[in-house]
Amino acid sequence: MENLALTTLLLPFIGALVVSFSPQRRAAEWGFCSPH
Repeated sequence: MENLALTTLLLPFIGALVVSFSPQRRAAEWGFCSPH
């Protein structure tokens, strides 16, 4: 039960890591969010 709670807490962080390392996300940041 403790492991389940810990995994639930870490899930958003894991998701953020996956998104941040995703090539599509990086391309979107460089293409749309970059002011220069």
